[in-house]
Amino acid sequence: MFGLDDRRPLPTATLDESGTLLRGNERRASHDVSWGCALQAAYRDVLVI
Repeated sequence: MFGLDDRRPLPTATLDESGTLLRGNERRASHDVSWGCALQAAYRDVLVI
């Protein structure tokens, strides 16, 4: 018989842009960093123009 803890779903894992396997908080941190880089690039483009 399985205990209650054995029924919880496994954490979903995804691949980031570099192909690194991320879970939970790591995935969120990577997402925030990628957004930060995108915003910096956008501001750079605006300043260059």
